[in-house]
Amino acid sequence: IDEEDMEIIDDFIIIDALEDYENLIMVKDSEGRQTVENIPELLNIKKLKVDKEKPYLYIYHTHGTEAFHEDSGSNWRSKDDSRNMVSVGSIIAKVLEAGGHKVDHNKTQHDNPSYNQSYTRSINSVEKAMAAEKNLKVILDLHRDGRDPKKPGDYEKMRPQTWTTIGDKKVAKFSLVVGPMNPNYDEVLSFAKYIKAVADQLYPGLCSGIIVKKYGKFNQYVSDYAALVEVGYNLNPYEEVVETAKMVGEILDVAIRGIEE
Repeated sequence: IDEEDMEIIDDFIIIDALEDYENLIMVKDSEGRQTVENIPELLNIKKLKVDKEKPYLYIYHTHGTEAFHEDSGSNWRSKDDSRNMVSVGSIIAKVLEAGGHKVDHNKTQHDNPSYNQSYTRSINSVEKAMAAEKNLKVILDLHRDGRDPKKPGDYEKMRPQTWTTIGDKKVAKFSLVVGPMNPNYDEVLSFAKYIKAVADQLYPGLCSGIIVKKYGKFNQYVSDYAALVEVGYNLNPYEEVVETAKMVGEILDVAIRGIEE
């Protein structure tokens, strides 16, 4: 990727150019659903083999209490599952189920009562679920991104980075995070690239990029179809995030159907 295609933010790299999928075209199938046509050979992505009569999609929340601008006074955290990431997961799960996918949504707030060891608690849930249902292959950890406006004027400066316009609606942006320390790093990154490519076709500008951290696994070693999806920012009003969650559900629906065997 050329240097002008990357933006360095602290210890993150946001990948904007995805030439591997420049010929991706969105069309509608016989049932009127969005689907994908003319996909180049999927790099490092094997076709997804699942029993479609059993759950094969697992949604969970390492940081379930992450919340939005309305909860800024509580450090952008909320135990109210109608306003936090658990709520966002429920919206995405509903869209995926409407698309015919079998979803297991774990609504546990793994960062409650303590933020420490939340990844340890969440991986225990993931491994337990995958042991009980070996058909679970697509593993989605839903978060929201965060900005810390400490100085006067920082909020006004950062806020425009968190939203875009889709149609006539102001909606939150979303991104994908990849941990570089996973043994299946190439596969996880390729899955993230594919999701972003579908997003760029369905809703240009909605996905702000793929964030590759300098270190960490983020539980992604459990599956080559694992993704950490950050839906919105703490600076977004919840209503903006609700609209994005619906669109992310559609994007994931199309992406998963595109790799199903």
